[in-house]
Amino acid sequence: MKTPRTAVIITLAAIAIAILLGISIIDNEQLNTVTKNFLEYFNLAVTPICLILGIIIGYPLIKRKLAEDCISRQFEIMHKANGKLRKLCLTTMEKYPDKYISSPLQKEEIQKCINDVESISQCAFDANPDAHRYAKLLEKTLKTFFRKYPEEGDPQYYLESLHSFVHTHAGQVYNYAKTLGSDFDGRIVRKRRLIRKLDGFVFDNRYTDIETIDNSIDYYHTSQLLVIFFGNSIHSVPYDNPLYHLAGYGSAPSPCPMARLMYAKEIYFPPVLKSNQQIIFGLEMKLHLIGFSARESVKTNGEKSKYHICHYANISNVGFVKGTLTKDSLNDFQDDYLCCGSMKDYEISDLEIDEKNEMISFRIDNSLLKSMFRKNRTGLARKMKSEMKNMK
Repeated sequence: MKTPRTAVIITLAAIAIAILLGISIIDNEQLNTVTKNFLEYFNLAVTPICLILGIIIGYPLIKRKLAEDCISRQFEIMHKANGKLRKLCLTTMEKYPDKYISSPLQKEEIQKCINDVESISQCAFDANPDAHRYAKLLEKTLKTFFRKYPEEGDPQYYLESLHSFVHTHAGQVYNYAKTLGSDFDGRIVRKRRLIRKLDGFVFDNRYTDIETIDNSIDYYHTSQLLVIFFGNSIHSVPYDNPLYHLAGYGSAPSPCPMARLMYAKEIYFPPVLKSNQQIIFGLEMKLHLIGFSARESVKTNGEKSKYHICHYANISNVGFVKGTLTKDSLNDFQDDYLCCGSMKDYEISDLEIDEKNEMISFRIDNSLLKSMFRKNRTGLARKMKSEMKNMK
């Protein structure tokens, strides 16, 4: 490939040769003598001139070749590290099987998981960057969960949920460890990590598959990495274990992944709620959607009822949930994500308040969430598009 510098040099050389040929054609003794002398001197200088031209023209090619060799070595290192990481992830998944374990959860078990996930993070250092980012996100989540989990334990939390949580996320690190983080030239096949519907709302949803080696993504709050992380947490965490969601959201506090998950499921409830009232010194009262769970119950007459359990939390350093939030006071909270509507539009039930962790949970009928999605679908898509532009 010719660079602009190379094209200029070739053009000047062609002009010089054309001038010399034109002078040699003219039948003038004085000009012929000058031309002969010039050519004699030029013959002496042609070798160093060619060397200089060769360096100027060949330098970009040599530079490109050295860069390609460096990249090849880097990918070789990454490929070997990916192999070691996949092996470690499989070992971890076998150690924490996704099966029913009725033992109550103790903090010692959480610490064991943290130690194993730290090993995965260290092993992933030279592997696919997204595998390393995902592992660090999981590590931070577990450490936050360890700090917030009661010393005496909690009867609602079992070893089963912790093992399922680690098993699911270790499996995702394994999937990332099958990929490399850059595009290649040659035979390529483009694939998507998420469904086509979300293609326009996440960065780098497509990746390149070359002989079973994939490409990963950049790490943005609108990236599919966080969408997958929160999606895996929602899939693996029981509906009555919101502390996992709180720890995960604290590791990457952004409403962007939740909005995209709801868009994919065609449901909607506000990712961020803001009260019309203020705490003190102008501080706002905000509740962030940290997780949700689809549920189904059967009435005595055999009729099925589908609903969602929604978990919100105050993630600021100033507490306000204790003694402030009630079912009636929630009606004063507005949708701070789309800036339209309020909790008055939602009929909630079974409100539970966790004053210690500044969390609330409640139940919403699935049909209402579907209706609110249809109502807010255009606004939600517009909001996600604007987030994409802001990330560029």
